[in-house]
Amino acid sequence: MGSGVEVTQVLSMALVGRDEVISARLSYRGEDPFAVSVVFTVGGVHVQWTFGRDLLRDGLCAPAGHGDVMVAPAGGGRVSLTLRSGSGLAMLACDAADVAVFVRRMYAAVPDGAESTHWAIDQFLADIA
Repeated sequence: MGSGVEVTQVLSMALVGRDEVISARLSYRGEDPFAVSVVFTVGGVHVQWTFGRDLLRDGLCAPAGHGDVMVAPAGGGRVSLTLRSGSGLAMLACDAADVAVFVRRMYAAVPDGAESTHWAIDQFLADIA
């Protein structure tokens, strides 16, 4: 059974190269302890991306990720999030301190190495069966 752990944080993210700010909501749930989701709201449309939580943590200090999702320090106290899909590429930037607060709260809720004690393995197996 899942742990009921949930950590969320709302951020403002700037689209790099454009004068546009997007609302984003970072979300971490103990039922899926290895992943973090970010939901972007643009013109009333919600777009969700899910990726490994360690990618967000590691990207605060050094470039992290390959392919579809990359996180990296962007200078000036910012962190960048680059997303690639068949539809194109989006590069966003936000305050690294805000992301660091979320990461600290997430790892306090489920410490590194303790993910398996929170994972809803029975539900996962039922979902894939």
